[in-house]
Amino acid sequence: MINVFNFAPSDASLVFLQHLFGNMNGIIPTPANPPPGSNLAGPGVQTLNVLGVMFQIFNTVILAVATIIVIYVTVVGVMSTAHEGEFMGKKYGGIWTPIRMVLGIAALVPGGAGYSAIQMLLMWVIVQGIGAADVLWNAVVSYTANVGSPATTQISMTTNVTGSLNTLFEDLTCDATSRLQFAAPGGGSNLGYYCNGNSCQPTNPFTPNSSGVYQMGPSGSCGTLNYCTTTDSSPAGQLCQAQQAALSTIVNTFSNIATIFAKEDYDFQDFYYNSGLTTVPSTGANWSWIHNYCSSALNLNQAQCCVPPKAPQSMNPSQQSSCMINNFTPNGDTQQGANDDMVSTVYWPYGLQLKIGNIDFINTAANYYSTQMSQALTSLIASEPVNANTAQTLGGPTGWLYAGAHYFQLVSYNQASSYNNMVSDFTVTAADLSSGNVMMNYRNNFEAASTLLGAVVSSSNGNSNATSTAPSPSAQPVIPTGCGLPKAMCPLASPLSSMMSSIQSAFQQATGVGNTANGLTQTGSITLNTQQVLAGNPLVMISAAGQGLLMAVEPAFLALVTASFAIGGVLGLNGWVLGTGGFDPVYFAFAAAWFMLLGPLLIMLMGAMIFFGALLGVYVPMIPLVVFTLGVLSWFVVTIEAMVAGPIVAIGILTPSNQEHELFGKAIRGLNILFNIFLRPSLMIFGLIAAMILSSIIVTIVNTGFALLMTSPGMPWGSAGQKAGTILLGGVELFIFLFAYVALIVLVINKCFQLIGILPQRVLEWIGLQGHHGFEGDVGEVRQGAEAGGKQAAESIGRAKEAGEAGYAVQKKRQEKKKEQEAAKSGAGVEEKK
Repeated sequence: MINVFNFAPSDASLVFLQHLFGNMNGIIPTPANPPPGSNLAGPGVQTLNVLGVMFQIFNTVILAVATIIVIYVTVVGVMSTAHEGEFMGKKYGGIWTPIRMVLGIAALVPGGAGYSAIQMLLMWVIVQGIGAADVLWNAVVSYTANVGSPATTQISMTTNVTGSLNTLFEDLTCDATSRLQFAAPGGGSNLGYYCNGNSCQPTNPFTPNSSGVYQMGPSGSCGTLNYCTTTDSSPAGQLCQAQQAALSTIVNTFSNIATIFAKEDYDFQDFYYNSGLTTVPSTGANWSWIHNYCSSALNLNQAQCCVPPKAPQSMNPSQQSSCMINNFTPNGDTQQGANDDMVSTVYWPYGLQLKIGNIDFINTAANYYSTQMSQALTSLIASEPVNANTAQTLGGPTGWLYAGAHYFQLVSYNQASSYNNMVSDFTVTAADLSSGNVMMNYRNNFEAASTLLGAVVSSSNGNSNATSTAPSPSAQPVIPTGCGLPKAMCPLASPLSSMMSSIQSAFQQATGVGNTANGLTQTGSITLNTQQVLAGNPLVMISAAGQGLLMAVEPAFLALVTASFAIGGVLGLNGWVLGTGGFDPVYFAFAAAWFMLLGPLLIMLMGAMIFFGALLGVYVPMIPLVVFTLGVLSWFVVTIEAMVAGPIVAIGILTPSNQEHELFGKAIRGLNILFNIFLRPSLMIFGLIAAMILSSIIVTIVNTGFALLMTSPGMPWGSAGQKAGTILLGGVELFIFLFAYVALIVLVINKCFQLIGILPQRVLEWIGLQGHHGFEGDVGEVRQGAEAGGKQAAESIGRAKEAGEAGYAVQKKRQEKKKEQEAAKSGAGVEEKK
């Protein structure tokens, strides 16, 4: 069977589909390297399973029903034709009815392995959806292997080429001016054009060669462009070819614009020196755009547009040149280029702008260059082979099905990008019009081109250069220190201090409070460089914080048990050591403080640590896997549904109806669902990667918000809100902050990864189709299980504490009973002596 896409070598979804339906006479292909123990049939071998046998019987029943419908429609149609004189009658009229009946019966024809033709067609479409998702997933794996984690790295694509393109246009303007074969307008000492007396080519097209140098002007006197020269099949060669193609388009476009500008400059010189008293241009000249300026901007007719010194005294009493009233002259500071005022006031708005449009062609060229290089790099990354071990680590061979399980491998993969500086950027050398440069003795318009670019930017984009800076949380949180208890109880506060320190450290690790590295970074480079977008993936940091809380419970529990046994032992030995059998008030005060005050507080904190640790360290890292797995389950369910519904779809095709689709009839809804099944694996991959990046952004926003809040004046860790009252007060506030933080983090990460299910459900709604709802929203049941586990563990510790308190109570009763017996014995001895 012909397949449109290439499948992953060990695609798991194909393996499981074969276990469900068999190979359906080759419709479901066997992966190139099936997993060991999969027991799949080889090429050319047909397999049959229980569903195939069931479908064979089911399809026979549906075929019988379809036959009855065809017979009924045929009989009624013939009778209606004879009665109404219209083919198939008015009810079943139209040429599509017999075509659909034939098509519906053909769809129910057995196709092998117990499946009908329409079921095999539906499965072929579903299998192509697997192939599309595998290609997409392979692109993700290739990007990760060659660039780094898609959650934290990206490639900076030539973001600062504007300056080089500005210089390139100025050089090309000098080149285009030199190639004009005109004599100097006005004659005399005015500078002429280089190619008027020298042999030149009329144009200077950009043609890449092995030298990597493009010269502008005579022997490069107007500047040079240096570009890459590696054009083999290597990655660097492919990117170099893209650079050369982009530069070819840009240079040739700039050359055309520069030529128009240079000719406008000549036209104005010709007008200035040669217009005289006539409004008729000299041969080959174009003065119409200058006349437009005079009439629209100055309200002057053509005769008054430029009055030269030779005009009669009646027109020019002072016998001074008054060209366009403003005394604009064709030259700037030197005769090498046009007057700046003329360029910005006349050349651009009344000449060049009307010919090319009001666009910033430098910015347009920069965007075009970046786009071409980005497309080349994207194609290269997608096709670049990946090391087998790396691909295995990132889940490439198994295909899209286990994408959720490889989430942490993707976000944690740290690879120095092989694309860094792979293509050296093009460089432009500006014209050095100092002594010794041949073009300093000819018209070149190099400086005038710079003025033109300023006018272009001013006209198209304005002069706004507003910038904004966002505040970053830089204040380091001040942690409350000290025992915070009555001095006599400070020895008992060590376990409490340790637990509070663990909670505090975990909270800082998760939120990044006091860490200014969690913001977005901004870099700009003219080469291909990877850059860190965020300091780290939030799910990794949150998981580490949760694991830290869970690990801190163990030593805290051991400390609690040890302290309880120590205090109980001291109370038990107290009477024997003192020889009285009574309680020492000091030790009894310590014991009462431990078992009635600190003990319950420690149990509460350990329970909170287990609860928060279970959510942060166990549940949150499982969200990508859980949501994606539920999405996979939805895909399997809707695939089974499609196989069962296939014969019913054939019934919908052959059933006559004038209110439905001409060819597919009532089956058109089934085709919409099939399209959703085809897209679902690919859309789930999109949802996973988008959620990976979105979760980094949203959690960074949450962490930054908490950092700003907790370091604000008046807050427990704020510079103006330090609480001298101590660890208990700070601990309660920290506990509440942690509770709010965990609740918010669980909520936002759940919402982010709902993209895995939202995209397949909602994307088709954009074209009026209804998506298929899956099980991704049931992830809350897993969260409830994690919470229940945490509560159960906390309750177990509580029961252990209750057992310790019960032992303490028994020991206390024994001591009291012993004391009463000794008192009674002592009283009896006194009576005997009397």
